[in-house]
Amino acid sequence: MALAEKFGIQGDIYLAPNQMRGILASYFVTAGGPRIYVGSDNYFAYYSDYGKENSNTENISDEQARIIIDDFMTSHGFNFEYRIERNYRNKRSFNIISLLDGMPILYSRQLPAGLLIEIDSKNKVFSVNGILYSTDLFGKFPIRSAGEAFQFMLESQAGTLISIQSADPVNYQTWQRTYPDNQKISIYGYVTVNNPADTGNLPFLAIDEYALGGNTAGMEKIAAHTLVITNGQFQSVNGIRKFIVKDWKISGAAPIYTQNPLYTEKSQLVITDNSNGNTYILTDTPKDLPKIILEMNIDNEAVNGEVVTSGFLLSDGSFEWKVISYYPTDQKITVLSAAAIPIYIN
Repeated sequence: MALAEKFGIQGDIYLAPNQMRGILASYFVTAGGPRIYVGSDNYFAYYSDYGKENSNTENISDEQARIIIDDFMTSHGFNFEYRIERNYRNKRSFNIISLLDGMPILYSRQLPAGLLIEIDSKNKVFSVNGILYSTDLFGKFPIRSAGEAFQFMLESQAGTLISIQSADPVNYQTWQRTYPDNQKISIYGYVTVNNPADTGNLPFLAIDEYALGGNTAGMEKIAAHTLVITNGQFQSVNGIRKFIVKDWKISGAAPIYTQNPLYTEKSQLVITDNSNGNTYILTDTPKDLPKIILEMNIDNEAVNGEVVTSGFLLSDGSFEWKVISYYPTDQKITVLSAAAIPIYIN
């Protein structure tokens, strides 16, 4: 609970899946809004509001980010030496790299130890992934130069283990579907059930990333990866936002992931599945989708990048979208980082 208190989270402890959003966690702490997954004191993932829709469509300057990050680090007791670098994954993510005597600490695959901080559109810290190391001084030892080490490897009976890592595209944009408060709506998604660490408490229920309340009877018995439709409304109490369920049932909708372009028709956003010619109208779409992603050539292909839309195909033939992602043509890259590690044979 010490880490939860460090981030100001008050709530119950629940057993976590083996891995959640890249963090190997044993449990998480939440009351429904802020949440922290914990593997150890140095291995964790914090979210200021786990159910918050967070799109990465707006840029932030290095100076703005530094002010926000420095303030966060000071106010949350992270007093190690660090430097800040932009993360290649999106416009609002930054690596907080741990330094030891001014030098970066790296772990396997040449990735830095430290924190990965994402800043939301309101310039608040949205998430923190922690991979830190505790260090103790055992002594001081001479280090071979790069040339000496390379020659030693050539002359010794050593093999080499090479690790390669590919990177996501740079500066892609995502729009996550948003839902209003205090309005009756339906949500399609997957229910997750997390059992409490204290067997006397109730399990924590969620649909996708949204905490659930209300009429959830029977949900705790749902098998993993079961798609449901829930009817109800979002409500916020004491700063904690939950979806209050009126009723729910298992859904026969089919998950869909399409790379077909979007376009406008009669002031509506439309997507055509080129594999079967079916056309779907998307409702409640983002107002800030740039016009550049809607431009197509005569073959109905996007000319300025790739648009990926995911959601569910309903029985009535409509498309319930969840996330729209845009990968600009000039921003698609593949980064390969390789590390050669000597393996010595005695």
